[in-house]
Amino acid sequence: MKGVLALTAVGLALRLWDIGRESMWLDEAGRVAIASLPLVDIAHGVAVVELSPPLYHYLLHFWMRLAGDGDVAVRLFSALLVVPTVPICWSIGAAVAGRRIALGTAGLAAVSPFAVHYGQEAAMYALLLPLSAAALRSAIGVLSGPRDQRARWLVAYVILAVLSLYTHYYAVFLIGCVAMVGVGHSVARRSLHGIVLWIAAHAVIGLAFAPWLPVFTQQVGLAASIEEWGGVGVGEAVSQWAGAILADGAVDLPSALSVAVVVLGVALGCWRIRSSGPLGWLLAALVVVPLALAIIAGGFLHSFRERGFLAVAVAPWLLVVVGILGTEAEGRSLRWLSGLQLTKDLGPVVLGSGLAAAIAVGLMGHFAERKEDWRTAAALVAASATPPDSIFFVHFGGALPFDRYFPGAQPRVGLPASFDWSDGYTARYRVTMDDVVVRALPSLSGSRQAWAVLSHDAGRGSEYLIAALDDWGTRVEDHRLDGVRVLRYLRAASVDS
Repeated sequence: MKGVLALTAVGLALRLWDIGRESMWLDEAGRVAIASLPLVDIAHGVAVVELSPPLYHYLLHFWMRLAGDGDVAVRLFSALLVVPTVPICWSIGAAVAGRRIALGTAGLAAVSPFAVHYGQEAAMYALLLPLSAAALRSAIGVLSGPRDQRARWLVAYVILAVLSLYTHYYAVFLIGCVAMVGVGHSVARRSLHGIVLWIAAHAVIGLAFAPWLPVFTQQVGLAASIEEWGGVGVGEAVSQWAGAILADGAVDLPSALSVAVVVLGVALGCWRIRSSGPLGWLLAALVVVPLALAIIAGGFLHSFRERGFLAVAVAPWLLVVVGILGTEAEGRSLRWLSGLQLTKDLGPVVLGSGLAAAIAVGLMGHFAERKEDWRTAAALVAASATPPDSIFFVHFGGALPFDRYFPGAQPRVGLPASFDWSDGYTARYRVTMDDVVVRALPSLSGSRQAWAVLSHDAGRGSEYLIAALDDWGTRVEDHRLDGVRVLRYLRAASVDS
């Protein structure tokens, strides 16, 4: 237990390190804005802005009442979720392959760049990790626990699966695999009782989620309509998946290394637990099935989001650890570190070295990464803005992160329309020249200065706004910050507006 506490402390320290260094980027600011709404309006805010269910936003709402809505306070909620995550992952490892594997799995949960990243961000993925891990632990209890405890494990699984699903749709990766393996195991044992229980459990999960299905359908339609989002091929998908699992997609990590470590580690781990019955099949399914589903869904939804694999990340982490350390059932120990065992255990040595290198590269990449610099953008405008200045946004949601850091009352003009909670991101988002004529030019009437704050505007018509402003006045500033561009325009006082 001391080891688990130590790993939890290390994981928490990594997540707290420099947690307020950067301003919130667009998605974080959107979530905070939703959580700041009155409780009765949060579900609607999620429906029109997010591509997820609302559980995280409700919890964040209450957290902000206690801790405040500052950048550090909001992200602290995500960071503290490592406290349950590490012990849960330890329990999963112990249930599958013994205490040594338990410590290794808990260690990866603590220091994985993938987990650390979302433990420092205002995002539902930090909540998805412990909830889905707890649901997996409960499923393992049903499949292999003492018979007199299986009913309690099944109830816990149903509750945790529902909570996971209301955190993010990616939880279906886990739930689908558990259903498939649970029913399949019962069929193999010719247990009608088991088949009925597994089907009934997942029927309850489906019924509990049914009230949100209309919103889910609406959000799927929104995702599918954004044509500039692109799917990926199988090879690129495997590369992104492996890079995320090991190192949060660090650009400095060769993709061949990440794929080799994950694929070989998972394969060796599966081989070493091949006699563990349904647990081995479940862990293997949690690696293969989500990747296949993500590739298929990515084609339809024009996107492939590796962050969703946090819902099942414990499975590849555990299997890689088993591949490196072996199981207690094999009678292995850490003797492979000695010179006498080096030749025999060269594979695990190489895998372990690759894993350590990937974690180091991933953590360095994460802490060096720069988010959208909305603080500086707001400061630049605040330094020179006058009361009548119009501030233009092309991605209308850009007003959300900008307003966190800009206290001025200057009019914000979104194109093709200003952000509104009634339709959120479901509104038309491509700007035309007609939008500029109808909305931007009248806003400039009588003004001597104007601003454009651009982010996430590629392919959305920002060139029409810039062309109109270039015709209207002189571009005196053009700041290209991390993820944000700030343009300032002046018009000579002698020119009739």
